[in-house]
Amino acid sequence: MIIMRMKVPINERELLELKKNIGFLKQAYELMNEKRDYLMIRLREEIFDAEKIRKNINKNLERAFRLLAQANMDMGIDDMEEIALTSEELIKFELKEQTIMNVIIPIISIIEEKDFFPDYGLFLVSHYIDEVIREFSKIFKDIVDLASIESAIYRIANEIKKTQRRINALENVLIPDHKETINFLEEQLEELERDEIITIKIVKEYLEENNR
Repeated sequence: MIIMRMKVPINERELLELKKNIGFLKQAYELMNEKRDYLMIRLREEIFDAEKIRKNINKNLERAFRLLAQANMDMGIDDMEEIALTSEELIKFELKEQTIMNVIIPIISIIEEKDFFPDYGLFLVSHYIDEVIREFSKIFKDIVDLASIESAIYRIANEIKKTQRRINALENVLIPDHKETINFLEEQLEELERDEIITIKIVKEYLEENNR
């Protein structure tokens, strides 16, 4: 760490200003540390939630694809594709924003979820299709939640990096430079004060000597 003295005028006014500034810098340092610690807690919580949802998605995908394979075997891929293309959309969602310690987090939420009613003929249709649609509908909702959480993880992690850089700048540059400059000014002003006292003493002795 390289500490550099700031180039400022040597006077009491400048010394008082620097002492006031270093007070603000120390307060900012404490606040930045509190912000980083809080964001770290939130980041761990988001990562835990994301891992839980991801495991749930993987487990449900295994079941959904097994059912899909059974339906494909019963009906054939072409008929399955035709059903998929003509099926009604069951879920709609919207994008909102949430602010956490000045970090804007996009929140994806489901605003409409229709009850499942098959819009295809029931004759010559595999009984697995209903289960396939229900399973993938549940998976889709989990994916929406996971998308929100992973976006939050990325943005919170990025804010933690920025906050840590500010902490490092305060701890390693701004505060030490202010301390060094304050110490220098105090030493210089004390030296000037001593010189002034000596000068006054010399002048006083001179005047006393000449008045005898």
